[in-house]
Amino acid sequence: MRVAEGDEVQGGQVVARMDTRDLEATLNKDIAQQRAAERAIVHAGKGAAKSPATDAAFDALMRCRASQRRFRNTLLFVAPDETQLGNAREVMRKALAWKSIVEDSRIQQQLTQGQATDAVFTRPES
Repeated sequence: MRVAEGDEVQGGQVVARMDTRDLEATLNKDIAQQRAAERAIVHAGKGAAKSPATDAAFDALMRCRASQRRFRNTLLFVAPDETQLGNAREVMRKALAWKSIVEDSRIQQQLTQGQATDAVFTRPES
């Protein structure tokens, strides 16, 4: 801070400088994650191996019930990456375990205050 409370300042005068290195690092990380996600998105029928899933996605993209779909670019299909499926299952198992710990009154009675607080804050948002 280059001025104190109550000081008069002129228009255009720099009154403070902010260290933005952490913000820039977070932004760069977010941009990298977005680019990775964009690379992971595969247009139905282009680049993906033909399968019942790609057929269903293409059909849903082209038609809405019996008629042609009007806004084809407003659909998003989410499909798991087989290489990450085990990781996704493990995360789900942990989330369900934390949820059961938080919701089970018998277990809650056996926990210390610190453990109970950890259980609440460690549990993923539902």
